[in-house]
Amino acid sequence: MIQPDRAATTLLYDADCGFCTVSAQWLRRRRLGVAISPLQRADLTALGVDGERARREIPFVERGTSGVRVSYGHVAVGSALATGGPGWWLVGWLLLHPPVSWLARAGYALVARNRHRLPGSTSACRIDGGEEKTLTFVGRACRDLGRPGAGKGFRKAQSPLGSAGQARRRLRESAVRRSHPVSRR
Repeated sequence: MIQPDRAATTLLYDADCGFCTVSAQWLRRRRLGVAISPLQRADLTALGVDGERARREIPFVERGTSGVRVSYGHVAVGSALATGGPGWWLVGWLLLHPPVSWLARAGYALVARNRHRLPGSTSACRIDGGEEKTLTFVGRACRDLGRPGAGKGFRKAQSPLGSAGQARRRLRESAVRRSHPVSRR
């Protein structure tokens, strides 16, 4: 397997986020065929990277004869791992192909939304106060299948159980019902 030129492939990370920095160090120890640099030191415009999106999802920049290609999130991680040795190449390939890519997308989104809660994180790791919009499951599935109208279903990210306050209220109500059962005739 031919290793790509390190200058031609770059994985960028948010150096202000402790969790992202620890993750970048872990990736460096894998000795991948990719340069790993902080977002803050890169000329994002020259690289063709969307700065706002790069603060939410890790970007992977590939420069070649046909131009610049930028991928984000789980695709960026999979692409970076695919530049490594045989074991890491396989992990990267799996992250880029269904059905593992479907799980990787959901896993990456979960980690990105909660990176301020993970080991090594700081308050700088928080993204948009948790109010970012996510594609609905049907919207993602349609987009992946290339159907018309794909990716148009947006909703606010929320737990299927509701907010923490709603969960506490339901718990109190069920405790009251158990302690005061309604007599049936």
